[in-house]
Amino acid sequence: LRGDLTRAVSNIEEALYLSKRTGKIDQVDATIYYAKSLVLTGSYSQVSNQLKNIEILAQDLTLDKRTFGRLTRIMGWVALAMKNYPEACFQFIQSIELFHLTTEHDQEAHSQAGLARAMIGRSNWEEAHHLLEEALSTAIEIQGYIPMVFALPMTLLFLAEEDIKFTARVYKQVRCDPFMGKAQLFHDLVYKHLPEEITTVPVEMVEHNPEHREALWETTRLVLAKWKKEQEEPESKN
Repeated sequence: LRGDLTRAVSNIEEALYLSKRTGKIDQVDATIYYAKSLVLTGSYSQVSNQLKNIEILAQDLTLDKRTFGRLTRIMGWVALAMKNYPEACFQFIQSIELFHLTTEHDQEAHSQAGLARAMIGRSNWEEAHHLLEEALSTAIEIQGYIPMVFALPMTLLFLAEEDIKFTARVYKQVRCDPFMGKAQLFHDLVYKHLPEEITTVPVEMVEHNPEHREALWETTRLVLAKWKKEQEEPESKN
């Protein structure tokens, strides 16, 4: 989350090596983290090998719903990167349903962000809007930082269809974040699909600190307030 993805991958690789001495459950957990790091850094073609490793390791294990939820979410991100939107929808819906059963609202909101991007890929903007609104509202309610930093970049695609000036403000705040600014996943799914008048906005990356976190929360509140206002205006006219 501090944007040092190279070091993160290195540490996870070390954990993966050490887990081979401690048992299959630890290996599965470490491999999931490794697969996620590969997704974030854009090494999508390597993820399938890690998923196969998990399948082999899990043959003699009973994996819990949370583990399956994390696995299906990773498969959803990979499907998104490959532009296989039906498969991405299927995997993210599975992940959401599994986390709903475990009442892990932060994990559910995290997966909703991916499903929203898949819905945009299928031109289902209305459902994408609903999912992003729900994911960000949940993130604020429970102060879930991780679902927020996965959902907020996805709003840019939606906002760009409505208000270029406002989107540029949100884009600048998102891109100055070390994690959201450096993760290749967001470049591939969001940034390279935005209009040039947004992506040419000058951005200076900032240090990850409490003040920066609060600025991101405030940006999230502004996005939700904008959407709420837009929903209320047609009703007032009627």
